[in-house]
Amino acid sequence: LMLYVRSQFTTAKVWNQPKCPSADEWIKTISYVYTVEFHSAIKKNEHGIGGNGLHWRTLC
Repeated sequence: LMLYVRSQFTTAKVWNQPKCPSADEWIKTISYVYTVEFHSAIKKNEHGIGGNGLHWRTLC
């Protein structure tokens, strides 16, 4: 019985600890967010929307 209680306490102690992302996971997340924002900005410029709402476009 004592071994069972000890194992349950250890499992709960380990399970409740917060997990911080590793440096590799953090870099991948930041890289993904940057890429999505970059492509979103490119799409906006493809439709002729600039920072002030006016954007010169070439016709050729």
